[in-house]
Amino acid sequence: MRDGIILPLALLAAVLLASPLEAQTFLHLDSEEGDYIGQGEELFLDETQGTFTATRNFDNGVTVNFRTESFSTWWTLTFAAPRDAELIPGPYQRATRWPFQSPTKPGLDVYGNGRGCNTLTGRFDVLEVQYGASGEIERFAATFEQHCEGNEPALLGEVRFNSTGDFPDPPDSDGDGVPDTLDNCLLVVNPDQQDEDRDGVGDVCDGEFNVTGLFFDSPAGDWVGGGKTFTLSPIDGDFSAVHFDESRVSVRFRGDDLWDLDFETPEGMLLVPGLYQGATRFPLPEDPGLDVSGAGRGCNTLTGRFEILEAVYGPEGVVERFAADYVQSCEGFMPPLVGVVRFNASEEYGRLKDSDEDGAIDIADNCPGLPNRDQLDSDADGAGDVCDASLEATFVLFDSEEGDYIGQGLRQLFTNATHRIWLERNFHDGVEVHADSEEASYTLDFAAPEGPDESILHAGSYDGATRFPFQAPDEPGLSVSGDGRGCNQLTGRFDVLEVEYGPNDEVHVFSADFEQHCEEGQPALFGSVRFRAEFIPVPGDQDGDGVLNEDDNCLHQPNPTQVDADGDGVGDACMVGICPDKPAKLQTLSRRRGSPGASVEVRIRNLGPETEVWFGSTQAGVIRRNRRALIVRVPALPPGKVEVTLREPSACPTLGAITFRVRG
Repeated sequence: MRDGIILPLALLAAVLLASPLEAQTFLHLDSEEGDYIGQGEELFLDETQGTFTATRNFDNGVTVNFRTESFSTWWTLTFAAPRDAELIPGPYQRATRWPFQSPTKPGLDVYGNGRGCNTLTGRFDVLEVQYGASGEIERFAATFEQHCEGNEPALLGEVRFNSTGDFPDPPDSDGDGVPDTLDNCLLVVNPDQQDEDRDGVGDVCDGEFNVTGLFFDSPAGDWVGGGKTFTLSPIDGDFSAVHFDESRVSVRFRGDDLWDLDFETPEGMLLVPGLYQGATRFPLPEDPGLDVSGAGRGCNTLTGRFEILEAVYGPEGVVERFAADYVQSCEGFMPPLVGVVRFNASEEYGRLKDSDEDGAIDIADNCPGLPNRDQLDSDADGAGDVCDASLEATFVLFDSEEGDYIGQGLRQLFTNATHRIWLERNFHDGVEVHADSEEASYTLDFAAPEGPDESILHAGSYDGATRFPFQAPDEPGLSVSGDGRGCNQLTGRFDVLEVEYGPNDEVHVFSADFEQHCEEGQPALFGSVRFRAEFIPVPGDQDGDGVLNEDDNCLHQPNPTQVDADGDGVGDACMVGICPDKPAKLQTLSRRRGSPGASVEVRIRNLGPETEVWFGSTQAGVIRRNRRALIVRVPALPPGKVEVTLREPSACPTLGAITFRVRG
């Protein structure tokens, strides 16, 4: 038998409308379908079914408990005002779970019978509260609304403890129509509650405009920011800032979540306004230090940069004003977390610093002097194309077959934005390429066979390579290793596309493509190196727009923004001319590898009368045509991987790309 009862509506109304002179004690729960706490039921409990108590909690609020004699039914309801203030009659908005609420928000928690929220949002109205001489609760009445775990279904309810039922209007000290519990300027009339700097103090009684807050712009995959864009201001929690040893400022936020932001100069220098490049995780004395963490998430390693816009210090570590923008990349992840911190900052820093007004703040803008909303950086050198005097490619690309030990079957692109890429001469007059980051470093060696006069690398093809530096004198040397992995033995080949040496034989420009097999014929690691090279699109990006073929919604027309207004999967750049309603789509190949001249069946959905098959930038000859397939010959191409794609006349869109390996 249930200890609580469900009352007929008429009886419940009679109880709620009892004489104001009669003390009322009861708990009424009205749970919407899907609410976990109340299980979607309506429940009424009074003193005939159990015992009610009301006490002060440690946040100076009120906690009401109900227990049946057998403890088979029990409920606890906790209410607290912001900043440990004493509860008074009035509405309390933006409540979160007590006792973990932000100092600036009310606390609420209604739970019972073994069910409670991990997180919650809600509101409550204190209708009546009366304290005794020692602060004990003599009378209390409140209504509430609670949502568990961000879910829409609500638990609605009302609780009364020795309540008179006589509820006058809540206090409104300045008579502006805003109850004291919500008024951001208690003694000055301000019905609009304007608070431009969002510090919780209404503008009409705010003597100084200061900017305090945190802004996070976190891309998908960023661990610290959780892939969200959000702002925290003083109405969300408390901010503090401390200046340590002149070289470091720590900003703290304490709200529903906790956030810590540290900025430090290298070698104990004074932290003053300016740009600090090459930051690593605080504290490392030789580099600028940066560490942004919170909500239980932080970086093990990081790289980034920050700009101090304003820094005013007082005595004994006091920070009077502080403004900074930063970019932080956790564990080498790109794109990075972009953020803004302000602490009592001057009004001029209330806006994000975006000098060219293109929507990218300066600290994250790859061309802060010229508007470039798409932030296109074709050669991945960190400088946007609109202000890049010469498109020079610097990157290391791995395209690893499944089973390859070195590349682990992954496609990886290392650029100057993610790694430090640099070259030196190796001791065989060859070239040694380094791609270094805090997470992993790779080394690539290329060496020419010994010749009658010299063994310096020149542009050309180098077949029959073996492991550097143990290759025979008449063999090229090759070795690609890193992240703790390397070949004991290897075979391979490479093509040097471009190489330039300086007056002291240093390497100025280098471009090479390679193929490496560990341990006698294991799956291949294909790859490319570009260092200050004449711009060559990343392999696998047929139209050179910075979007790899498998992700590109318009393979044959550069469209870095990938705009697709009608959402049909075909980029607008391809929507020219008269095209079929349904674009041709590459489905399968009868074989994924073969020599030039070999026949391959290419199955195509929506095959058109003029659909063409292309191996990279070379069209394949058609042997015969079926309703759903073309049988073509592999073009005369050098050994290696190419992307097989489709093309239609008038740049009509096609879909699909499949990798094919051309054998020697």
